[in-house]
Formats: sequence, structure tokens, C-alpha cells
Amino acid sequence: NEREPDAHDPISRRKNDLHRLGLGPRGEMYVLLGCSAIALNLCAARLPAVAPGAATLLHAAHVPGRCHTSPRCSDRPLEAAPAASLYGAWPVWERPPVEYDTIMSTFVEVTTSVPLRASSEKGDGWREWADGGFAAHLLISRKLSRKTYTSALQGLLELVVRIQQKYPDLYSVLKFVPKKNGLNPELAKLANGEEIQSLEDARPREVKRAVSDVQRAIEQSWLLLCCYLTLPSRQMREDMLWSARTVVEKIKTDQRSHALEMLCLAFFWRGSDEYRLLDHALWPPLKQSFESNFGANWHPKPTNARMVWQRCRMVYPFLEVAHRAWLSASSEDGVPEEWKRGSEDIAYMLDRIARAGPEEKVINSLLYWLLDAWFDVMLSGEKIPAWAPEPFILRREGVATRLSV
Repeated sequence: NEREPDAHDPISRRKNDLHRLGLGPRGEMYVLLGCSAIALNLCAARLPAVAPGAATLLHAAHVPGRCHTSPRCSDRPLEAAPAASLYGAWPVWERPPVEYDTIMSTFVEVTTSVPLRASSEKGDGWREWADGGFAAHLLISRKLSRKTYTSALQGLLELVVRIQQKYPDLYSVLKFVPKKNGLNPELAKLANGEEIQSLEDARPREVKRAVSDVQRAIEQSWLLLCCYLTLPSRQMREDMLWSARTVVEKIKTDQRSHALEMLCLAFFWRGSDEYRLLDHALWPPLKQSFESNFGANWHPKPTNARMVWQRCRMVYPFLEVAHRAWLSASSEDGVPEEWKRGSEDIAYMLDRIARAGPEEKVINSLLYWLLDAWFDVMLSGEKIPAWAPEPFILRREGVATRLSV
């Protein structure tokens, strides 16, 4: 019951043309399949490589073909990223450009094009995006030198401006990062269109100091941005910013990066073991527990009350998480009884110390002692070559496990 071919039907005309070639039914099928494949490739070529507005960069590594930035991708060969994001609102990272200023601008574009709703999506989109960001940051850090100093400063300025526009809550904390690293005068010149002093003819000591300042600022800015965007709820983001505010403002330079690394990659990092210690279903928020149990009924107030309050707030998240870890380890099922989860002990201890009116170095020493103890454990057995420094020790394989044991 074959239908008479219609001369005006384009499909019938194509079949008649193939029939005249004498290819037979099988040959005609292969030709049609080949033409269909070509048509699909032509249509796909017109599609954008990534989601609109998102620049691209691949998981960059210092050794071609390998990614060494996290245990999840330490043995995974580098491959081209898919044409479109598989994780909804999370941008795609693809192969990096060669020029340093392009790397920086692309890094800024991808890291600041994430909507806050993305972190509430299911799946590993947040992890894939973060892994790509840490790989890109590693490339930026290792290419930073006297020749790329100006491009790095310009990229840092663009990053801060974009964060101010898109994430004002985060900017209220991150704006202190350039200031505390001594970069505000240079960034102000760039913002006004003025030229900054080049490092081409500077002495080695001056170059090292200037490059270190920019490197620290980029590291700390990326830590805060990555942690903020990957937290799944507004309450967790508020708790993180409350904890990081005095850390960025008050901790001395040589310990600030270590403290932020612990906050952003251990305590508030969704993939860490310590993240469960901040679960609001089991534990009260850090801000709430501190303000409810510290500084009540001070009559009279000590003369240095403001300074003491700031320093105790700075130290509190670290002491509180360590205390919660001890309570969890000492319980049978890893979850302490409800009356033990009130988080009153550490705040009360700091309150008693503050009433004695100590100098700020007394309270600071509590935090520095904790940081030294944690990093001694994490660095145990680690061999990091001088020619390939690692910005974040917690990204090395097995380090986070030693911290949790």
C-alpha cells in the first residue's frame, strides 16, 4: 500500500534522487543518516559555548593534562568542558587563555556570575564550580610576578567592584581585604585611571613584598567569595560573614590567611567533616550563641570593653567549633545530648576572661595557639617544594582527614 510520491514533497524528491543513484535501500539509509549528522553539527555550531554572560576557563593545572587541586580530581585527565553547564546556574570552566590579564578577567567573570539561588540546587554543581575556581586561582598564583603585577592588581579591582555590585552583604566584609593588605592606595590609582609604579626596575625585596601583598589579597578574596556562594542557605551565609568580619579586620597579617582558610575550607565548607558542627538543626548559630551568652550585665563595663568584645568575637568561632568537635567525639553516636548543645560554655569562659580586663594580646593568643596546633597537624608529613607552593593546604589530599581525626 505504498503512497504515490508527491512531486511537491521535499522528502519524496530526496528519495527519488537517491533512487536514481542506484544505491539500494541500505545505501540510501546511510546517506540519510550522514546528512542528518552533518545538519545536527551545523546547528550545534551556532549554539553559544556557555550560558549567556559567563566567560569560560577550564580546570587549569600546572602540569598539562592533570589537575592537582583537590583529591577529587588529582588523577583525572583534563578534558574540554561541555558546551553548556550540566548544573543549571553554575557557570562552566573551560581551557584557560594564555595572557595573564585575560586569565584574570575571565576568572572574575566566572566567579561573579553565580546567582545566590544556585547553592540551593541539588547535585554537585557547587563542587565542580569550586574545583575549577581553585584550579584557576592556582594558575593565577603561580604566574604572578613582577611582570604580571599590574594585571593582577587590575583583576583584583574588577573582582571587588563586581562583588560590590552583585553581593553587597559579602562586600561589607571583603572590602577590608585590600585595605589590610596595604593595597587601597594602588587600587585607588587604578580606579581613577592613573598609572601605578611598575616593578620592572624594583629591587628584589620590594618585588617580593608587593607580589606577596597582591597574592594574599587574591587568596583571601577568593576564599570568602567561594565559601559565600556555595553555602546552601541565607542563615549559613550570615553566620559565615559574622565570623569572618573580625577575622579580616583584626587578625595580624601573617595569620589572617590561615584563619580564613580554617573558616572557609574547614568550618563552613560543605564537603568538610566539620561542617556538621554548624548544622542549625542541631546547634545554634554562632552569632546567636555568642551574643546571648557574652557581655551580659557588665556593671561597670571595663575601660577597654569595645576592644575586648571585638577580640572575643574574633576568637569565639574557632574555640566554639573545637568545643563542639570534642563534645561530638565524646558522645556515643557523635551527637551530644541536647542540653550540651546550648553553646554556653565557651561564651561564658570568654566573658569571665573579658571581665578581668586583659590586654588584647592575651585574647589573641588563644586563637594563635589554636591555629598553630591545627596547622602543625595538617602539615605533618607534607612536603611542598619551594618551586610549587600550595596556596591552601586543606586542598591537598589527606590533610582534611588528619584535621578531623
